Amino acid sequence: MTNRGKRAEELLASILREPLLVDFVHLRPTYVRNQKTFELCDLLIEDEPKAIVAQLKVQDFEKAKDGRDPQRWARKRIVKASNQVLGALRKLKLSNITMKGPSRGTVNFPAGSLIGMHGLVILDYSSTPFKIGDSLPRRTKSLIPIHYFSHQDFIILCQNLMTLPDLIEYLHERSKIPAWATPMLNDERNAYAYYHTHKGTFSSTLRLKDFEGQWKRLTHDFASRYAEKLREDSRAEIFTRILKVMHENEPVDYEFIPDYIQKVTSRENKFRVEATRKSNRLRRLIRREICKKLLKKIKLADNSPIGFNYFGFRSEDASTMYVFLASRHSRKKRIEELAVICDCINNIDEADCIIGIATENLHSKNGRSFDFIIIGGRPKDTDPEAIEKCRQLFGQMQFELIYDFPKEKPRIIRP
Repeated sequence: MTNRGKRAEELLASILREPLLVDFVHLRPTYVRNQKTFELCDLLIEDEPKAIVAQLKVQDFEKAKDGRDPQRWARKRIVKASNQVLGALRKLKLSNITMKGPSRGTVNFPAGSLIGMHGLVILDYSSTPFKIGDSLPRRTKSLIPIHYFSHQDFIILCQNLMTLPDLIEYLHERSKIPAWATPMLNDERNAYAYYHTHKGTFSSTLRLKDFEGQWKRLTHDFASRYAEKLREDSRAEIFTRILKVMHENEPVDYEFIPDYIQKVTSRENKFRVEATRKSNRLRRLIRREICKKLLKKIKLADNSPIGFNYFGFRSEDASTMYVFLASRHSRKKRIEELAVICDCINNIDEADCIIGIATENLHSKNGRSFDFIIIGGRPKDTDPEAIEKCRQLFGQMQFELIYDFPKEKPRIIRP
């Protein structure tokens, strides 16, 4: 492999490591034309039917001449990359797309089944920020936004936004920025800071100079509030650990689950992958609050009269119910407890899928582990007495207001 090829692999690998892209990103998807196979783009990020195509341009430092102007290199490569992104977005409508991944294996998407939401040009550029050319397309003819990032820019977004829905929301807002105010290449941190200090929005009346000094403003002028937000965000690390378990392991063995639930619990790989994808669609704020509540249950389980504590959470579209349980009992016992509670939810809720996650109490001698089960498609119990007993396991649904900057409440940070 050439030095340039190795550099590309390194940069792509650094993107793939980011937690928000687990199981949603596909490296070098392909399509067939005239019986020949071609690469569609370098990266395709999909949450079917939504799709984001990304093209990466890298520098070959071994062949670079002394004193070469990196900005000149970037300006030349950015034109080619933008044309490739435009072409890839067109081909989503016209061609069958094939992708290969470690979890789902080979996946084929018929022409038109993936809808382009955004196009990304990612450049291996780390020098002085510069304004990109006015002639570069900001949208396709069908009005799909095109964004331009340095590799460092994109990694900053992945690390800070943390989830795919948060990335998509950021890109949606970013697409409102007028062409004349497009953030400078390798200066995304100022745009990202502006986003946070203006209630998570971008205005269609922005000027380029509006981004100047925004990172310093966020990290210095509002240092204490931003630090508190970062501390809150760090709580979501537990959720990332749970996702990794779900991504790399099958649901728990049947021997741990009561017989009447074994028959309706899905363990096939496709269900495991779907559970991971459903869970990975939860936004950072939601993950943060789930982890805070789970930690409380982990602590309470130390002295709980019944030996365990739990709570349920319904996804925004109401299609999935989650159960999180902490128990000081043996692994077999706590998985049985989790399975029974999930089965009760099946009887009283309209969700299509129930995902249960179990862990140890705070002072467990066995460290920290996570087990999960998936239940779906089981007929509901029609016995009124059984249904009432299921209802008794859960109180009334509660709605909580949560804020990205905890002490900012709805204000966030004033412009």
